[in-house]
Amino acid sequence: MDEKKYQCEYYRVTTLNGNNEAELFDLQNWINILQITNYQTNVREYLDDYVRIEDIHFDPVFRCWFMQFVRIRSKDVPLLCKMDQVSTELALEENQFIAEPMVCLYDPNLHLLMIQKNRDSVSAVGIKNYINEFLHNIDINLDRVFNRSSLNRIRNAEATKKIRIRLAELDNLNIENDNWWNTKIGKAIKAVRGVNIPYVELSLSVGHYRKREIDESESEYLLEKIVDNPEMFDKVEYTILEEGKSQLINIFSDAIKDSMTFNLPSNAVLRFDVVSQAMGEIYYGYDNERGRRDMLQSMLAIADRE
Repeated sequence: MDEKKYQCEYYRVTTLNGNNEAELFDLQNWINILQITNYQTNVREYLDDYVRIEDIHFDPVFRCWFMQFVRIRSKDVPLLCKMDQVSTELALEENQFIAEPMVCLYDPNLHLLMIQKNRDSVSAVGIKNYINEFLHNIDINLDRVFNRSSLNRIRNAEATKKIRIRLAELDNLNIENDNWWNTKIGKAIKAVRGVNIPYVELSLSVGHYRKREIDESESEYLLEKIVDNPEMFDKVEYTILEEGKSQLINIFSDAIKDSMTFNLPSNAVLRFDVVSQAMGEIYYGYDNERGRRDMLQSMLAIADRE
């Protein structure tokens, strides 16, 4: 038996209203227009591959939607072999592909999306862009749920000494109607985008200059961007001065996340229903234990009042 571990992250589904303010968006508006068995028409481009929604259902016990997405590829096809025989080509027939699955849970009452992390499948950015392909005159955002205390520590710091960020899937970012790209940091990243690379890592530091600090307004603009569009970023680290001492804060380490562990034969496929059950038990609780949902509901209620 092999042990397989996956992390799950939480995102709130929002959109911008006419006043350019974020408001909650119900994904059931998208679910209701889906024709799930129209497999061909549900395919969309994703990086150098494709993505589509494969299955979806509402669970009356957990009172939420479960959906499975697959990343579809025909490149980097592996070989097949036996211990006592030479490897052979895994020949794909015409219109045959390798499919890498991942699962999402959607709570329509809290507008929360719980996303299974799978490095070989679709990212949160890919999910967001895929859903937006089906919507007209509206774009959704997936706002990662953060531990608010770490954000407040950064905002209340005596100074910001270093910032390290890594942006994810640069080619898929929408930079047309976003004023953040006109900030100094935004312009630097926008310029790099023209080099035709999918990822960029940026480090800003005062180095050994003790009396210097990173411009407060630029630091705050960046922090707002991270909070509003966390799916853009792979890594965010702030080194701040707090009570005269340097403190490193990794924002995504403080993001709300959970993990799932499965024990199954090494050649077994992890089924959609098995992953769905595990995610539902983490989110809603199991055997009279409180699930993650209760904590998230309380935390989001406080954030909405701020």
